[in-house]
Amino acid sequence: MREYEPGGISKNAAFEAVTTERRRVIVDILSEDDSEYELELLASEVATRMVDTSSMADETDYEQMEVALMHRDLPKLADEDIVSFDTTAQTVSRGAHITDVDPLV
Repeated sequence: MREYEPGGISKNAAFEAVTTERRRVIVDILSEDDSEYELELLASEVATRMVDTSSMADETDYEQMEVALMHRDLPKLADEDIVSFDTTAQTVSRGAHITDVDPLV
């Protein structure tokens, strides 16, 4: 078995960055598509992948997902340059180290 060796960030930082399901889903989405996402669209995509959409009661659930991404997950991923998060424009795209954590998801 080959040992995991990230190129641009420490192994501990890479594992810590993807400890939550939301962060793993974010990395998965951005790894599949090189597009820049508006925060609202990314939150909707993450919510869709994580839960049965029929259980999403209303827009409040999507808004809560958006808030969680904005305040918890995206800053953590941005700190390690896994994603690029423009808080002013509220857009998210791949960071330089996304390929370092992609094998972990």
